[in-house]
Amino acid sequence: NAGSGGVQFLKEVNGAAGSTRQAAVIMPGPDWVDLYLTVDPDAATVQPRYSVTSGGTTGAIVDLGGRETVPSSWFTDSASGVAVGIISTSRGPAPVFPATWDFIEVLPQNVSEPDVVAHDTFTRTTAAGWGTADIGGPWTVVAGSAGNFSVNGQQGLVQTPSGNQQQLVHLNGA
Repeated sequence: NAGSGGVQFLKEVNGAAGSTRQAAVIMPGPDWVDLYLTVDPDAATVQPRYSVTSGGTTGAIVDLGGRETVPSSWFTDSASGVAVGIISTSRGPAPVFPATWDFIEVLPQNVSEPDVVAHDTFTRTTAAGWGTADIGGPWTVVAGSAGNFSVNGQQGLVQTPSGNQQQLVHLNGA
């Protein structure tokens, strides 16, 4: 988005960033943005989606491009699972901005009574990092500084520095 704000989907395989998709969403601006990933393990695909709520009205869920093919080993390798993470990045000369999350949940699709594999309501308080999710284990800072991540009892917060410094947190148990 060249620093203009928005929603981006990026696939990373073995530490290498691959295909990306993005949609312009003026930030700050919306009340909130909901992000969705619909995963089909049988087809080894992920469909990124988002919706925007402004003025208390939630818009339609929008596909961010088509389905993205992912390695089938993400679903079949018993030694590791699919990673769940959130990235907040300020690009170029853009100013520092706060990014907040108040909910993250991972559910299997097409299951009559799904088992929740990740869930975090951020109802704790931490000053350096995000601590441990309600379900899914501890959050680990993968990129950036733990001091840029905090939880205020209601939201997971990221202080995103200027100058293209990526901040990434990963939920280990999901």
